[in-house]
Amino acid sequence: MVKVIVTGPRDSLGFVISQYEHRTGIKLFHKSAFGQLMTTLRYVMDGHGILLAPTSAFFHLQDTNQIEAVEIIEPNLWRDVAITTTSDRPQTVLLNASIPLIKEVTKSEWLAGRWQGGLPASSI
Repeated sequence: MVKVIVTGPRDSLGFVISQYEHRTGIKLFHKSAFGQLMTTLRYVMDGHGILLAPTSAFFHLQDTNQIEAVEIIEPNLWRDVAITTTSDRPQTVLLNASIPLIKEVTKSEWLAGRWQGGLPASSI
């Protein structure tokens, strides 16, 4: 049986995977991540398991054929990613400058094919 490396249920991806298992009835043979993404990727590259992760975590290894990606379909596995701020504190200059940069980098990575998620139509 192949070990599937996943993050913990308190991480957003780990939570999504847990919900996926519950919704589909598919139970994965979990192996905890090693804390550091690069350490976990090395473990996968050495053939010791598979990692469920967003493409942004490994695209650089996929581009050099060090890792092969397989999309999860039927049903599709996805999660929403959002920028959120607290409503009970004023937004700082740094925060107001960071949000447009995050949006710009996300769009640039998406256009370059390194982030394969979807963007809202208003962002394209």
